[in-house]
Amino acid sequence: IKHTKRIFFNACLMTCGYLLISTACLISGTSMSGLVMSLCASVMHGLTMCLGESTILGYMKGFPSEVLVGWTSGTGFAGVCGAGLVVLLLGFKFQLFVIYLTALCLVWIYFFAFLYLNNQKCKFAALEENAGLINPQNAEAAHKAVSYTHLRAHETSLHLVCRLLLEKKKHK
Repeated sequence: IKHTKRIFFNACLMTCGYLLISTACLISGTSMSGLVMSLCASVMHGLTMCLGESTILGYMKGFPSEVLVGWTSGTGFAGVCGAGLVVLLLGFKFQLFVIYLTALCLVWIYFFAFLYLNNQKCKFAALEENAGLINPQNAEAAHKAVSYTHLRAHETSLHLVCRLLLEKKKHK
């Protein structure tokens, strides 16, 4: 299944989770159905976080490692920022269901940001291909995991210089 379809499915699942938790907030506080809905929405959101994280990590293997480091920093910040935003909006007397409905916008920003990244990845792959770094016949295999020995066997002079510089820096 392509990453775009996985992320779209994930965004739909997140949307359902936010709608479910918003509805649960509207149901009276003593109702058992509100609690059950909240628990289902929490489980749904947990699943979307796992699916989203694993899909994005698998997708990012085609990018330079510097991009991945920046992305992983963002996930920790997102949790802190999201919790802080809820506390801030509660301080301004927003009702919980309004806050969760507002979060629906963020789900689709997430999806369209992924589409933007996908477009950038396609441009990056085209640049690699034009520079002769990827053989067009093997473009599909270019982003698959290979052993260190295999990498060394196909090392170009540019890769050799980078590897030696990294090893020199590592030994300092």
